[in-house]
Amino acid sequence: MTMSIDEKLGVDKIIVDEENAHIIIDKQYSDDAEKRKLIKICPAGLYKMEEDGGGNLTFDYIGCLECGACRAISLGKVVSGWNHPAGAMGVEYRMG
Repeated sequence: MTMSIDEKLGVDKIIVDEENAHIIIDKQYSDDAEKRKLIKICPAGLYKMEEDGGGNLTFDYIGCLECGACRAISLGKVVSGWNHPAGAMGVEYRMG
């Protein structure tokens, strides 16, 4: 039986460190083009623009796949901090 990506991700386990976000975004960064890059690249769809028209970027690290794509594309601009979650926290892949 072949599994879809969504089915494979559905069996992964994510233990969230609710006290320490492992990704920090610069809420003062104003370049909407750079923000849209994060929205497009995140495979978990965790970056979103608020619909208030103000260009505010929201991010919820719960569900992060720790792929590092946001860190790589941001180059320290919008994503001002990126670290792996503390030991025993974060994503645990169960289906290669």
